[in-house]
Amino acid sequence: MKNFKKMMSCVLLTAMMISTTAVESNAGGQDLRTYCGKTRVDTSILTSREVSSDKLILANGFSFADSLSAFNISSAQNAKLILVDKNTDISSELKGISKAYVVGGEKTLNGKPLENLKKKRISYERISGKDRYETNDKTLKLESSRA
Repeated sequence: MKNFKKMMSCVLLTAMMISTTAVESNAGGQDLRTYCGKTRVDTSILTSREVSSDKLILANGFSFADSLSAFNISSAQNAKLILVDKNTDISSELKGISKAYVVGGEKTLNGKPLENLKKKRISYERISGKDRYETNDKTLKLESSRA
């Protein structure tokens, strides 16, 4: 039993160490990269750095409905998408951003990310509804009206 616990600890430690690196591959002629941060928020920040855009979409990384809805706008406008929580400091990710969209209500998305936007004087539009369905509908309408 002791050996099993030691072995599992080593396996988990190795997996955690590997998960924080970017992996490149050329599978089938396509250049593939894997981005892994310590958290889903860190991973979204890493991937947002690969998008060249002056638009930013923010969504609560722990509200799957808002995160999925945010992709509608991000995809249509080729915008950076960052998943956040109320304590996420995005100040270093705001260089070159002229417009932001905040997907989700004030209870769902507030705190430091919005303070960062205000401090950098970046205008933002909040997209929310009375429930997840209305929020998603608004993102789809925004996507189709500005695409």
